[in-house]
Formats: sequence, structure tokens, C-alpha cells
Amino acid sequence: MARELDLSQKRAVNADLNSVVSAGAGSGKTSVLSARFAHLVLEKKYKVDQILTLTFTKKATVEMYSRIYSTLKEKAPECTADFYKANIKTLDSYCAYVAKMGCRFYGVAPDFTEDKNAVYQKVEELALPFILKHRDNFAIKALVQTKNFAEIASGLFVKPILENSSVAEPIDFDKEIEEQRKEINRVWKQAAETLLKTTSDTVSAAQNYSGNITATIQKLQEAVASIDMPEIPSILEEDFDEANIEPTESFVESFDPIFNFRMPSGKSNPELDELKELIRATRGCVESLYPLVNYVAGGKIIQALIPLLKEFQELVNGIKRSHGILTFADVASLATCVLRDHPEIRLAEKKKYKAIMIDEFQDNNSLQRDMLFMLAEKTERMEKGIPKVEDLEKDKLFFVGDEKQSIYRFRG
Repeated sequence: MARELDLSQKRAVNADLNSVVSAGAGSGKTSVLSARFAHLVLEKKYKVDQILTLTFTKKATVEMYSRIYSTLKEKAPECTADFYKANIKTLDSYCAYVAKMGCRFYGVAPDFTEDKNAVYQKVEELALPFILKHRDNFAIKALVQTKNFAEIASGLFVKPILENSSVAEPIDFDKEIEEQRKEINRVWKQAAETLLKTTSDTVSAAQNYSGNITATIQKLQEAVASIDMPEIPSILEEDFDEANIEPTESFVESFDPIFNFRMPSGKSNPELDELKELIRATRGCVESLYPLVNYVAGGKIIQALIPLLKEFQELVNGIKRSHGILTFADVASLATCVLRDHPEIRLAEKKKYKAIMIDEFQDNNSLQRDMLFMLAEKTERMEKGIPKVEDLEKDKLFFVGDEKQSIYRFRG
């Protein structure tokens, strides 16, 4: 006999709106999900095959199936006659099911298998010969000065492509570089403005120092007096393309008089402590700019590397298609793309289920969240793309997640 639920658990089971239950291990999550399933069948009059229940492991699926069946059998034995139709699945198996419905749109045959190890093995076999074939490429010649060919193949080709690219959504390298450059410019401007402000405060504190003017303080005053506050240079497209660091490096070096100044330890006072802290802060601001300058300095290497990454990505996706082997990331991405880009398939899936429950939900997995949102959107919505919260049915989703995880909370 199932144990009695507490007040909070009962409130979750009987909730009439999209809900997230935040609960840790051993807190009765499976009991809540089982009771929720029974509530939907007995009180809402849903058929067992109108409830989609997703878990993350086969073991959890078996346990969930057993617990829900036992709960229904205890409360309403007559409802178990059709329980063989219940849709209690792993997220993996459901993604594969959806992916197979629309994989043809992405050049993948529906008889694909999920085999991460096979994919990695074939891609690793491909990588080193690919690098050696292109060993005269400017980027490879530069990188081999610090890494061997095998390390370049694994660290810069195999791992990034397999971890960040999928057969349905390959990396758009040109777009990524464009976004990176925008972000570098944004961070550069922000950090440079902070440096100017901190330097100005340091100069003012040094020049207006009212304590004992020692030889060290005098040298500091002379150092700050030599600084001519420069204009912040923008990083232009041609600077990235040609690895032109002269404008940015010149700007950073303008602050060398403070960056290279070292205050001796010894007797102290509040005003002197404040001055030391300002010097440290200025030095920290300068140090934060060097990685950005280094990014610009690597511009030619990046420019030469991108065509190789594009070619390698095409080869990898070709292997996946020709051998019919995908990683789970491929399958999950494929399922999401099928639902997102093909409203007719999405509509059929939406109509199947009146309720969706998922165990161990984590909203830091955007693919998982997006797929569930598309299944729970209002029936009439047929636009391509991911729905917003306001586009969802008000009572279709029931998530249970670990309280230590990042959990999406619905507005209202």
C-alpha cells in the first residue's frame, strides 16, 4: 500500500496549472508522479495513453511503470486494463521516436542507430589523416609549434565538433565568429572604460596624497603624471582579419607606468592603503585586457582554421549519414528540429497528449526544455520556432526536478 502523501505533495498532485515540483532524492518524487498520473486518469478522465511520462534511465522507466501501475490498481483496478498502452518512456527513446518521423528532412535515414562510441571511433580515425593532409595550412603550421598533430586533431577538431555540432544543426562558423567578434568588442570597451576610470582615481589619489611624501610616493606621482589618458580604440574587422594588435596593444601599454609600479611593503596608513588598492585594481584592469589583445593577435590563425573546421564538420556529418550512426546529442537535436521546423508533425504529437510529466527535469538543458515546450504549446499555434511561456497550454506540463538543479518556474 502506498504511503500517505503530505500536504505539499497533495497540492502538487492536484495542481491545475503547469507546475514544477522541486524535490531532492528520497523525498517521494516517484510517489508524487504516480499519484499525479492516477489523479489525471481518475479525476480528469484522461486515458492512460494521453499522458506522456518521461524519465532519464531505463531503470527509472521500469520503476515508474511499476509504481504507476500499482497506484492505479490500488485506487481503480478497472483502469489498468489499457495500461499496456501507457506512454512511459526514457527521454532518449522518445527523442529517437520523434527524430525518425522527420529525419529524412535532414538527410538521415530512419533506420539510424544511436551509437556514440562508434561515432567517436570513426571520427577519431578520420581526424589525424585530415590534419596531416592539411599540414601546410597556416593555422596548422602555427599550432604545431606548441602541440603535436595528434593533439591538434583531438583537441581542436574531434572534441569541438562532436560536442558542439549535430547532424541537424551543424555549427555556423561564420556566424559564430561574427558573434565572437561582437562580444570581444563589447567586453573590450567595457573593460577599457573601467581601466580609464580606475586609472583616473589612482592618478587623483597619488597627486593629492597628503601623507609623508617619501621617495616612493614621489616616483609614483612622477609615474602617473606621465600618463596621457588615451582614447579607447575600436577593434575593426580588418584588425581581426590581419591580426593587427597595434591599436589595442598601444592602448594597454599606455598604462605601463602604473602597471609596472611596485609599492614597497612596510608602514601603512588608511590613505596609503587606499592608494595601494587602487594600483592593484588598475593592474587587474590591464591584465583583463591582454586576453582580448591575444584574441586579435590570433586572427590570422582563426581565419585559416575556419575553412578546415567547416570541411571537417561536413566529413563528420557525412560519416554519420552514410553509416547511419548518431550520438544522443544528434538524436535530441534532430527531434527538436523536427518539432520546431515541421508544425504538421508537432501538431500530431500535441494532439496525442493531454498531459506531459517528466522526472529529473533540468532547465539548463535547452534542447530538453524547448522540445517539451513545443509539445505543450496551444494546439492552434502552428508557427515554426520555440513557443514562449504564454503560448503554452495552462495545465499540460508537470515537471519534477532536483532542488539542487536549475529549475524553470512558470510565471503566474
